[in-house]
Amino acid sequence: MSLSSGFSRILAVSALLLLMGFSLDFGFTQPRIGELDRMIRQLDQLREEESRMQGLQREERGLIRFLESQGLEECLSDSSDSGPAEFLGERLEAAGLERLEMRSTEISAGEHMKRTRFFLRVLGTYSSTLDFLRTLESGARLVSIEAIRVEAQSSSRSLETRLELSLYDPAWRN
Repeated sequence: MSLSSGFSRILAVSALLLLMGFSLDFGFTQPRIGELDRMIRQLDQLREEESRMQGLQREERGLIRFLESQGLEECLSDSSDSGPAEFLGERLEAAGLERLEMRSTEISAGEHMKRTRFFLRVLGTYSSTLDFLRTLESGARLVSIEAIRVEAQSSSRSLETRLELSLYDPAWRN
């Protein structure tokens, strides 16, 4: 066996080992690295979501402190002792809207606030719908509109408005 033949065999074995190493790297290691990258991105997204949630919790605590410092009775001094459904009904009537459907979908009470969720479907003109929304916005009770959908009625000049909203009252109020 000559020196060049032995060297060729060593070179061939080295090349074979190098090729096997690359195939192992691409076959086993690379997919794991891709999985690790995906998990890191997912962890970053979860951290961002957690940060947003903590911000919302801070805002909620700040709002509660503000309302407590102002006195909840004072904040609601303009509103009557009517319940949430009566409150909405009065505002609908004052705006001249026809109530097609109104139902309470959930009531949840915390230590300081009671939340009543409503689904509302009303019919009226553009201006009466706008008046109703403005009275909710500027009213003495806290109102949060989660969803709104407005559709023009083809048979008339009226709008059908669907609202999902929450009304907040102090926990001591019925």
